[in-house]
Amino acid sequence: MGDPVCGMPYDTMFHEFSVYKNDTVHFCSPTCKRVFDKNPEKFAAKLGL
Repeated sequence: MGDPVCGMPYDTMFHEFSVYKNDTVHFCSPTCKRVFDKNPEKFAAKLGL
């Protein structure tokens, strides 16, 4: 699965993640993490949450 914001692959070793509804969501960059954190509901459907 890719980054829910941009669709790019991510490396879990990169440590860019958020916890949303008790699930860990990984990101390809700090920018995508910030976008997600501002409006996680917008991306929740992509994650199946």
